[in-house]
Amino acid sequence: MMLVGEAFDKVRKELSAEVGGLGRGAMWALRGNEGRLSDAMKELRNNLIKEHGKLGRAMNLREFLRDLWGYATIDLAEAHFKSWYSWARRSRLEPFKKSG
Repeated sequence: MMLVGEAFDKVRKELSAEVGGLGRGAMWALRGNEGRLSDAMKELRNNLIKEHGKLGRAMNLREFLRDLWGYATIDLAEAHFKSWYSWARRSRLEPFKKSG
């Protein structure tokens, strides 16, 4: 998860450089669990994801991998990881390709 978090951060930074910044509070709205965010930060996160497809793909990849920890058996977890890995390799997000 640490490597995927770093990959997500790289995507965020690259996008921020491309568009001239994502606005105040964007970094904190995009980090961590959505359940811990205030309503305003959740709204900011959702708006950023809708506005920037690359950021949305990166967020989905990160959250999909986080689901890995919920599986009861190794076989199910392994199948989930293989699915995530395949998706990451095809994601067109260079930091995620390298993290896999």
